[in-house]
Amino acid sequence: MKGLIGSYSHSVEDTHVQIGQVHEEFKQNVENIGTEMLLRRFAESKGTGRERPGPKRSRSKAFRIPGLSRKERERDAV
Repeated sequence: MKGLIGSYSHSVEDTHVQIGQVHEEFKQNVENIGTEMLLRRFAESKGTGRERPGPKRSRSKAFRIPGLSRKERERDAV
């Protein structure tokens, strides 16, 4: 039983060392990467385009039924 616990303890210690190595690598990567590169990678991962979209067209009346506007009713009444 003591051997099993010792083996488990050694395994946990090895895992802890590996996590520490990954953490150090992560900290180094964070220090070495710039804001522009982070934004570029984020945009590429989300599939956004490299160019800004053009100006949007405004549509004052997207859907209109003929004959229902006030001007048309007044014009038809005359």
